[in-house]
Amino acid sequence: MALLEPQSFQPIREAPNIHQLLLEVVRESFAKGDQFVYVQASEFLGRIASREGHENDLDDCASLLTSSFSETQDRECQRGLLEAAVQFPLRRCAAILEQARQSSRVPEIQRSADRVLQEISGGETRASVFRQILDDTIGPRSFREAGAHD
Repeated sequence: MALLEPQSFQPIREAPNIHQLLLEVVRESFAKGDQFVYVQASEFLGRIASREGHENDLDDCASLLTSSFSETQDRECQRGLLEAAVQFPLRRCAAILEQARQSSRVPEIQRSADRVLQEISGGETRASVFRQILDDTIGPRSFREAGAHD
């Protein structure tokens, strides 16, 4: 995955084939179920979503993200998905969060989605505020990165 990381910063319209390759790698990473790799793959989706471009360029990315909420009930994996979701344009972000709230059985994830949706309804637009809400609602990460030692 590290080799593909620089490619996640490329605008979709400039490199559509690379974009499709990245989505396939993310899809395969999600299927493996490894928590650290899952979160790392979610970060790729967030980077793709934060790039300037036409909103319909993000259709495949949003679809993958939305379906992934129902494929895992792991708190940290879903947290990574939420962190990616708040990078999308607001309308798309809200739709993803609605689906996340319905699909998740993790109370902290449901509360986080609700809080961000409330902020969006109240006129908030900054992803940094949404990320802070996720941190405040979900709490600190409960896993350690691969290779971390005491």
